[in-house]
Amino acid sequence: MNSNVSPPFAFEPDSVTEWLVKTSASETTQASEQLYKALKFINKGSLQAEALYPILEKLTPDVLHHANCLEALFSKTETNLAAKTRKVARLSIQLLRQLGLAYNHLASCNQFDPLQQTLIIKRALQVIALAMRQSALIHERPSETLWKLIGDLYLQAEYNNILQVEAKEKIQVLNKQASIDAAVKQNLLFAMCNPYRFVGEEINALFAFSESHCQQLKMSTQANDLAVSNFYWDYESRVSPQPVYYGALTKSKLLLDTHDLCEYLNSKKFSGPLSKETSQNILATLSNYRTVVNSTMPGTPKIYQLIIGFRQIVDFMENPQQYAGCNDFELEPLAERGFNSPPEKTGKIWQQSNSNAFVNTVKVHATLETGLDVAELQTMPNDLGEPAILFASKERPVLCIIRQIQKNAQVNIWRILLEKLSGEVSYVQLSGKSKSKAKAILVRAGDAQREILLPVDKYSTGSDIRVLQRGQQFQELTLTRLVDFTPHYMHYQVA
Repeated sequence: MNSNVSPPFAFEPDSVTEWLVKTSASETTQASEQLYKALKFINKGSLQAEALYPILEKLTPDVLHHANCLEALFSKTETNLAAKTRKVARLSIQLLRQLGLAYNHLASCNQFDPLQQTLIIKRALQVIALAMRQSALIHERPSETLWKLIGDLYLQAEYNNILQVEAKEKIQVLNKQASIDAAVKQNLLFAMCNPYRFVGEEINALFAFSESHCQQLKMSTQANDLAVSNFYWDYESRVSPQPVYYGALTKSKLLLDTHDLCEYLNSKKFSGPLSKETSQNILATLSNYRTVVNSTMPGTPKIYQLIIGFRQIVDFMENPQQYAGCNDFELEPLAERGFNSPPEKTGKIWQQSNSNAFVNTVKVHATLETGLDVAELQTMPNDLGEPAILFASKERPVLCIIRQIQKNAQVNIWRILLEKLSGEVSYVQLSGKSKSKAKAILVRAGDAQREILLPVDKYSTGSDIRVLQRGQQFQELTLTRLVDFTPHYMHYQVA
């Protein structure tokens, strides 16, 4: 897709109509490439608003039609897309992206009456939502540029006091939301559902859920709404909404209350495209796991050592012998002891000699949810979404992700919810000029499945990375599917 393009038509509606008639006779991929080039030229910004609006009116239905046709070519394959199929998928996403950028450019001109301006911004947001859905379908990382656009469009609508204005839409694909407020909420809710954990029709079901129930999401800028808010969105950043946790509100701009959504998902009234298993997964996610933290099972907790942080985990795996007599990840037995009568290091955060990793001795309680445990420690962790590793005597280390942080002020204990990732854990060195010293965490769940946690970077699904494991030669791994991501790592399945 060459960026050196020239205008394919004169800048008047009749010329665009003639060009579209010729384009429609082409095969879907060829027609889409021509539309992409036309939008690419438009987004250079040389057109005035009064000329651009009628052109986009003509182009939009065809762009949406061809993006839908392209989706039919790649959506049947849920994982391991062939290179040719992935190219088709990316063309479709880029087509929608360029259309969203064009409407954003039009909106930034600020030359329309409130109703027209509302329609333009709403179109931009809903086209972006379609692009985000297709990115999720092929497990490609979400676009930071598009998240910045969503924030810019929200701010513009708020400034012009048109968030709640309703504008009728004649294009059926884009008439799902009546207002800018609803269109913003749809984008936020879809992202908050973490669609990358799912595949194919489940992702489409999540998108349909976000379309039909986004108005149950409440947004607030009032700090006193923190107690009922599970997420926040920094609309001046380039990232999606983030979970709220104790002490995390210094950067929040917009608080997001999911209480009504969670009540609906947990009620007998719930019906819709989501399966029971998916709805329960989404319920835990949208509630920010708060109920799970409080669902620990009765019984004596186990004592583990806990290391938090990507770099610290790698340091542990590089030098396991430095950790409490650890030899090849096997530790000397740790007594089943509580925090009330600790030995020298129990319940404290301490640093091994010659090591960068800090170790916490923690009590671990099982919860009613499989794969989720609660650890108690006396020092506040840094952040949600950080990787951590649990280890104890005669047990293989378990890689975890911190999903929630709560404080029990009465006994001054921090409770963190750990999602455990199954599989044997090791580390690899990444190859490349900018990655000569970078490490990644490899998880082998079985002979047929490997996963990797990478430092945050602009990786592309379907691309290859070269890694070196201790005692082996360099090998290439293909990033087949983005499974999860936080500000601290990117989690891919690899082949």
